[in-house]
Amino acid sequence: MALQKISHAGTKFRLEWKKEDNVYRQFLRIGMSVAAQSLLEFFVNLLGTIMLGRLGEVEVSAASLSNQMFLILSLLIYGVVGGSNVMVAQLWGKKDKSSIKKVLAYTYQVGTAAAIVLSFLSIFFPGQILSILTSDSRVIHQGIDYLRIVACSYLFYTFITITTGTLRALGNVRISMAVSGVALLVNGSLSYILIFGKLHMRPMGVTGAAVAILAARVAETILLLIYLGFMEQNLKLRLKDLLHLDSSVRKQYFSNTVPVMTNELLWSVGSSVLAVIIGRMSTEFVAANSMFSVTEQIAGVMGQGFTAAGAVMIGTTIGSGEIERVHLLKRKFQMIGLFSGIFTALMVLLLRPLILAIYHVNRTTLLYANQIMWIGAVIQIFKVAQSMNMMGILRAGGDATFVMINDIVFLWTLEVPLGFFAGLVWHWPVPMVYCILNLEQFIKLFTSGARLRSDKWMKQVTVSEALI
Repeated sequence: MALQKISHAGTKFRLEWKKEDNVYRQFLRIGMSVAAQSLLEFFVNLLGTIMLGRLGEVEVSAASLSNQMFLILSLLIYGVVGGSNVMVAQLWGKKDKSSIKKVLAYTYQVGTAAAIVLSFLSIFFPGQILSILTSDSRVIHQGIDYLRIVACSYLFYTFITITTGTLRALGNVRISMAVSGVALLVNGSLSYILIFGKLHMRPMGVTGAAVAILAARVAETILLLIYLGFMEQNLKLRLKDLLHLDSSVRKQYFSNTVPVMTNELLWSVGSSVLAVIIGRMSTEFVAANSMFSVTEQIAGVMGQGFTAAGAVMIGTTIGSGEIERVHLLKRKFQMIGLFSGIFTALMVLLLRPLILAIYHVNRTTLLYANQIMWIGAVIQIFKVAQSMNMMGILRAGGDATFVMINDIVFLWTLEVPLGFFAGLVWHWPVPMVYCILNLEQFIKLFTSGARLRSDKWMKQVTVSEALI
């Protein structure tokens, strides 16, 4: 009897070990693939910025502030995709392909509408938009043509983001990496040629960087259309699937996506207000913040990948009804988020000398950038960990409203008013203002941790085809 118990325990241990091993293998497969894709996507945008950095801080600031409209769009589309992908992942856990197509019809149409509105504003009112963000006439003049051209890529970007986000929710990340690789090649080569005037072309400066970004988005779109038309086998999505809005999923779609879209919209507007504060303080602060953004995005790709992997696995596991396994994944992902934050902080410090050496900017900008990078490294520990909690677990688990409340309340009641007074009224030093503009990262780690200790965050947000 004793030998039988020992044998049974050994078999159970081996099965649990195999199950644990499969969890980590799937997590790493998705996480590292998304990280690689994020890195490629980042380099698509980075190449032009670094090349502009060779020209000076005015050009860097013009591109950075012009991209605030793109930031609003990207966060809006991220909200659309993030909300729908919670449903897509849970439906995929149930293998309900028909309902997934119904959800995607709403996702593509809502995203396209947002892209058209922001494209219109950016193309016809670029000067007015930039005048809100900065009073430096040199930056406004350089940024007008850049904003107009980049705005033409918004529709392409929307299609790319929704499509790759949906494929990711289904566990397919390879095509996204291929698409981003092509974009990197197109953007890098054209940026070099157009910005500096190579191959007998006249130097275009900031405008050349915008043209290169537009060309890269077009190339990505063409490649994705070819893949969807001839190679994708899970959904076999066609244009007719996206033209009809099925009322049977409308309530579930908007009840889940509206909190996420509202979250991202108000957060993006708040982020633009913070950009106004930075822009009104000095052009050097804008350039220094842009330099840190480059560093942060390189260092943070692994954290982004792991957060995306967590969201996919939490969503599909809830959809398949394995509730006990969700609790196991939650604990593992929280620990991974903390270690990812520490890793990101170390990467920021390692990249700091390289980034500072790349840019040709004045001594004040270099001083601000160096200070921001040291402070930002510490902030990354909290930022990555709370992002895993909020985006990788809570939102994926259906608790989008809680995430929305946290993002909106701390940004608009703490960071915006305190940042305004500290930067523009009290004229505090740049490092102190930068800390205030990132207060939410510290607070949200603790509020999200407390929420995860309860059982209120886990929700089914889908309606199965069988019930429709």
